[in-house]
Amino acid sequence: MAFGPTGDSEGTNVARRPGGVTVAPRSREASPAQRRIVVIVPTRNESGTIAEVAQRVLAQQEHLPHYRIDLLVVDGLSTDGTPELVSEMSASEPRIHSLAMDETGLGLALLAAYAHAADDLAADVIAQLDADLSHEPERLEAMLDALAEGFDLAIGSRFAPGGGMKDWPASRHILCRGANFLIRLLTGCWSIRDWTSGYRAFTVDLYRRLDIASINFRDYTLQPALVYEAVRCGARVCETPIIFTNRRWGKSKLPVLAYPTNLLRHFVGARLRRLTSRTPAPGRAVRVES
Repeated sequence: MAFGPTGDSEGTNVARRPGGVTVAPRSREASPAQRRIVVIVPTRNESGTIAEVAQRVLAQQEHLPHYRIDLLVVDGLSTDGTPELVSEMSASEPRIHSLAMDETGLGLALLAAYAHAADDLAADVIAQLDADLSHEPERLEAMLDALAEGFDLAIGSRFAPGGGMKDWPASRHILCRGANFLIRLLTGCWSIRDWTSGYRAFTVDLYRRLDIASINFRDYTLQPALVYEAVRCGARVCETPIIFTNRRWGKSKLPVLAYPTNLLRHFVGARLRRLTSRTPAPGRAVRVES
């Protein structure tokens, strides 16, 4: 799959919306027999890998004939040419779209991308994966199979049987396992193993049911917080095993000190709200299958 250069954004899948956010316009309609999946890829200085990620994501179309796959790259102020590279790719591939944020923050970028995918690109399913090749796009098929079976949310899980982590330093293992243990302890939902995974797929119907307003953090905390909101509204959750490989390009943007602190603040608050409202423990309501 080749992506040709353009020299500028004229004629590409890019537009400007008031408020300083650049978005892609609505793309051509999918076949009536197809459901549309928009795969969101957040970027910040990922010029070394974004082209391969785009190629591999769109290549999954061959294995998913009942879906029309679109790729939405949401960029958080990259300075290494990532937005320009995406613009060049979108000029020759109408399924590639871009959204440029005017400030950093993974949570902010994801919320903007979710809304754009659902409202402007008419997605039936939203998926997301990392831009650094830590997530294998080839696992999308298994996650979409889970949604086709009736699940609302499929999580690419490092801790489900068959999953794992490759080339991770000990510090990342400790942070990841500790964060997931903390969330399971505070929510009382032990059946979900990997709350913090950034590889997931969910239905737009579920997205519209989530109480996003209850989440006060717009950083990495948003990802496990959204899983909890899905559990609270009775979603069926499936964990699909993945092998997470440490990035081979660029630097991680995870704030090592702020992240666990924000997780603690959010989930302690969520637990207190559940106790004071006397709602049932989410672990008794959610069905999780691996």
